[in-house]
Formats: sequence, C-alpha cells, structure tokens
Amino acid sequence: MADRKQSQKFFFAVSLGAALVTTLFLGAANAQTVTFTYKLTCNVGSPSCPHSNLGLADQVGQVSGDSVTIATVNSDVPGYTQPVPINGGLLNWMSAPATSVRCYSSLPAEGGGPKGLRPSRVPGLSHCNAGYANPGGSASIVGSVFGLPNGSSLLAASFFGGATSQADNNLGEFIGSFKGSIDISYINPVILANLGMAGLPNHGSGVLYDEIYQDYQAMTNTFTVSVTFTPGSVNVIHSFSDGSDGAGPYGGLTMDKAGNVYGTASAGGDADYGTVFRLTNKGAGWVFTPLYSFQGGNDGANPRARVIVGPDGGLYGTTTEGGGSGCYQGVGCGTVFSLRPLPRACTTALCPWTETVLYRFTGGNDGASPTSEVIFDHAGNLYGTTYAGGRNGAGTVFQLTPSGSGWTESVLYSFSGFGGGLNPAAGLIFDSAGNLYGTTTGGGQGGNGTVYQLTPSGLGWTEKTIYLFQGGTDGSNPQASLVLDRSGNLYGTSSATVYELSPSNGGWAFSVIYNLTSGIFFNSALSMDASGNLYGANGGGGDYGYGLIFKLAPSNGTWAPTVLYQFTGGGDGTYPTGAVPDAKGNLFGTTYGGGANGNYGVVFEVPAP
Repeated sequence: MADRKQSQKFFFAVSLGAALVTTLFLGAANAQTVTFTYKLTCNVGSPSCPHSNLGLADQVGQVSGDSVTIATVNSDVPGYTQPVPINGGLLNWMSAPATSVRCYSSLPAEGGGPKGLRPSRVPGLSHCNAGYANPGGSASIVGSVFGLPNGSSLLAASFFGGATSQADNNLGEFIGSFKGSIDISYINPVILANLGMAGLPNHGSGVLYDEIYQDYQAMTNTFTVSVTFTPGSVNVIHSFSDGSDGAGPYGGLTMDKAGNVYGTASAGGDADYGTVFRLTNKGAGWVFTPLYSFQGGNDGANPRARVIVGPDGGLYGTTTEGGGSGCYQGVGCGTVFSLRPLPRACTTALCPWTETVLYRFTGGNDGASPTSEVIFDHAGNLYGTTYAGGRNGAGTVFQLTPSGSGWTESVLYSFSGFGGGLNPAAGLIFDSAGNLYGTTTGGGQGGNGTVYQLTPSGLGWTEKTIYLFQGGTDGSNPQASLVLDRSGNLYGTSSATVYELSPSNGGWAFSVIYNLTSGIFFNSALSMDASGNLYGANGGGGDYGYGLIFKLAPSNGTWAPTVLYQFTGGGDGTYPTGAVPDAKGNLFGTTYGGGANGNYGVVFEVPAP
C-alpha cells in the first residue's frame, strides 16, 4: 500500500512538469513572530549549572513535561531582533498523554556480531521515540520584562496534537528532546507593544522545542529551549487518519447554501483509492461523514480536485486515475463521477452516498488524467480539463452532455504546446458571454505556462492565448483555476505571484498584485467574497515553511495584503491547498499533510477577525 501511494505522488509531481521552487519575499505583509529562548552550556556540579527537569514519556499513556528557564524574548520585526532579557523567566509545560512509544536498545547481536537495534522493554536504555496524537496539555511562561512585575503571565498555550519526543542514551552522552505545535490563547500585549507588534491579536500559534544534551565525558549540560508565537488562530476541524476518512486532501473544499462543507481525499478510504467527505456544523462542533470510498478498477481512483454541488443538489467531480486499466502503470485514465444521497431516510450515523461514473477516459483523443473540478453551464452540460491525452497528448478541454440515461463526451480543444499551452491542471470558469478561461502548467514561452480563452462559435470553440508566462517576476507554471470578478477581471496564482488580467483595448493587461514564497508545488486557487476580497494559500511559505493563509483587500486601486495564519508544521497541518470564505467571514480549507494522526492532512477553519 505504501509503495502504491508513493508511486501516485511521484506520478503527479513528475507529470506536473517544472519544479515550482521559488523564493520571493512577502515583505511587510508577512506575519511577525515573537521568540522566547534559553541557551546554556554549563559544567555539571557548578552552582550556576541547573539540573535538567525534562521528563519524556517511555510508555503509552505517560506525559512529558519540563520546568525550565526562559532567558530572552525578541521578534523578527526590523529594529526589534535583539534579544531582551527576562527576569525570573520560567517555562512550565506538560504534554497530552503519549499515544505511541517505541523503545530500542543498541546491543551486540546474537553470536557476537555487530551492534543492531532491538526492541527493548527497558525504557530509556538507548532510544525511545514517542508520539502525542491528541491535542491537550498546557504550556505557560512567567517572568518580568518591559517593566512587568515579577511573575507576570507572559504566555499561555496548549498543544495542537501531533507532538513528538526522542530520548537517545548513547555511549558517553544523552540527548532528550520534545517538539510540538501549540495553540496560544494568550501572549502579554505589553510584549507585543515593545517588539513592534502593537495592536496585533494576542492569540495565535507557535512551536515549543525543548532539548537537553548531557555530555558524560566533558561533564556538561546544554539546554536549548524555544517557544515561538505568531498572531492568528486556526481551528482544526478534522485530522485525517488514512483510514475510512481518507488521507492527503489535495483539492480544497466546496460549501453549499446550508453551510455544509464537502471535499475529497486523494488516498485512504476503504480501498485506499481516496474518498469524498462532508462536514456538518451541529452547533457544538463539526461532524465528519465519509460519503464515498473509491474502489479503483472501473470505478474512479485518487481524486485530486474538489467536488462541486450541481443544480440537482448532487456532487460532481473527477478522479485522476481509475475507470479502467489504461494509462500510467495501468491504473486507469480517470473518471468524471456524481454522488447522490440514498433516496430513503438515513437511519445510521454513516450513510454512504450512491456513486455513478459519468465518463471513463481512455487516454486517447478523449483525454486522460483530469486533475481539476468540473463546472456546469445553464443548460446542464459539464465542462472540464484533462492534464494529458487528446489529439496531441498534451491535454484537453472537454464537455459532457446529458444523453438519455448517460452522458456523451466531446473534446472542445486539444492542446499542442506549439506556441500555446499544454497540460492544463486547472479547471475552467465562464464569463457572462459564455467564454471559457483556464490555465496550462506548461507550453507557451519557455514552457512557463499560459492563460487561455475559449470562445464558442457556430463551428465549435476557438482558443486564444491571452497571456504567456515569462518565468521571471510574473512567475510560471500556473496550476490553479481562475477567479472572475464582476468587472470581467481575471485573478490567479502562479509559482511566485498572485496576478490580475484586465480587459484592455481588445487585449489583456497583466499585473502582479502579490508575491509569494513557495517551497513546494503551488496549486492553491483563489476565492473571492461578496466584497471583492481575495483569499488564498501559499503552500510552502511563512515563517515555519509549512504554508500560510492570506487575504488581499482592494484599496484605492491597489491591494492590501494580510497574513491570516501561518501553519507551524504539527497538528495544525502542513501545506494548505486553499481557503473558502463563508457568509460570516470564516475561512475553511485543507492541508495536504500534517495533523494529529500523522502526516495525512487536516480540514481547518480560520475564524473571522
């Protein structure tokens, strides 16, 4: 199972072409971070050398914790980076109970051979690794800084879940460490005011790291402790487990008029081919319901796109694989599917929906490997793209038309790459005139990708490339679908930018409205609320390198950026894939990795300010 998952990830990364590893800076829009630290190396037995209080779990159900000095605080705001001493600074923390523990000992192999790792029933004898899947525990810092009285509360937090610890008792040394992402309910506003962050929320997230290194030969102890704080909050609604709920939600979310949230997971489920799920707000919290597990074979497999709500109330989407035995490694060339609830009332907690495969791609002229969502026109026809296949093997734009009890596929355009685009990973949007717009990851100038328009006529559809990416400050290789505002302007993302295309003198004027920092494939589509604000995700940016959620607000002909949340790389998730606003201004999205149950992703909410 693990090998098949790795092959899926490898296929998708390779097939998307050029690596989108770009480093640009967010500048003043970047959220700022406060860091509390303690670093000390001292001689054991010296009056100034404290004992280590770090305790690490060596059995399931045990907690880890420490009471340790915090010596300084600073921020990364220019002018405030110099560490400021804290008088009487003390960090106290306790984890949630350990949910997994593996202890090993380095002992001579039987027969006098070389040393090897063996499971050990003697906790701490050599190596013990522990995981803490559940949220909980606590962390607090007290002390005096910036004129605050002795013993003032400086920070209060709990753990998101997904923390880890490690204890290595080697020959002549011991290294013990704990790392966990934390949900910070309070940081003293006096600290923010004195570190260039006055007026920012005094709640947010961060990472706690605590390590002791004991050198038995040199008789020294080295303490390394840090606690970070970044403004902004997130609620983890669901952490995927790679079970029946799925794993690796890649395509983002869709919200219906009742506020229910729908999405797909690219793997996991009953057959490990991915799932479709729903989240319903019951007042006291969100209820997660798996709606369907893909089965592979003639059924779909491995959805990479979100589902949409059709005019009949059903869900419609695509799978990148499945539908037969053709294409890459015989896993199938992909499908278009629909899901509907059972016609009778549900009497159990889990009621799977009924799936219908509307079309199975063959990998020929009809296309292969759809990686994006579909859309409806007013007549009830479906439109989408395939990443590969088509007359030139470079992808297609297709239409599905209801026909009797089934659907008929027709190819509206086959990409060629000769002066135009190739390999569209993004979906389509309509304008008021019935024109279609989309992006291609490759082709164009230097293989940097394009934005294209398809115009209907009596003879079919005419393709026009409206922008060729240069691979410079404009970015390259767009993977995400476009957004259209009421004035007919288009908005999208590339490897390095958020951009705008505006109609101008019969053509289109391109402008960069926001620069991104990305260290992974950037695939996040933008969302727009009723006020014209744009929301998106930067898949590998932020202070922690695990992504962030941003807002762009129109302001006097420019765009004002705000970083709403930075992912810390733990229980809150890693590598967000988008953010969708509800009517109250809350944002909902998914991360492809991270979470409390391993590296399987989460569904999150960023509450409205």
